[in-house]
Amino acid sequence: MHSLSPGILLSGVLLLGLSGNFGGIALAAECVALQPVGSTEGGPGVKKSISPAALGVTASNWNTDFAVPGTEKFESYRVTITTDSDGQYDVVSSLKYPNDKAQNIYEQKGISLGQGKTLEFTGKPQSKTIVPYQVNVEFGGALSIGKSYTVRAFGCK
Repeated sequence: MHSLSPGILLSGVLLLGLSGNFGGIALAAECVALQPVGSTEGGPGVKKSISPAALGVTASNWNTDFAVPGTEKFESYRVTITTDSDGQYDVVSSLKYPNDKAQNIYEQKGISLGQGKTLEFTGKPQSKTIVPYQVNVEFGGALSIGKSYTVRAFGCK
């Protein structure tokens, strides 16, 4: 995958990886990298190390939110997660809406990913009239504490 700069429009073939959607058929897509909420790194992706699960007042860092520009209407959203280590991971991703609702677009517990492997999945908004404002990705797991990964999200037309 090519390195991306903020605001760059991507076009090309979207290969659906481990998600199994559409039987692995390649789809043409034009995608825009979404910016991570609160990121100071300046790029479209976020690199994290998995912290222990949240206990009491201690929060985990398993959640990453990506802002959807209010001026854009996307047909679908794509998420890529590339791991730095072999491991078993829990993945949940959702679209967040202004009416305080969330729509799960992917959920897999205990998925095995090898070092340098990329999990890629897509989700479509449930409504063409209500546009999500964020893509949320929760990635972690008790067996993966201390392991690193990079997560990116895209809006696709």
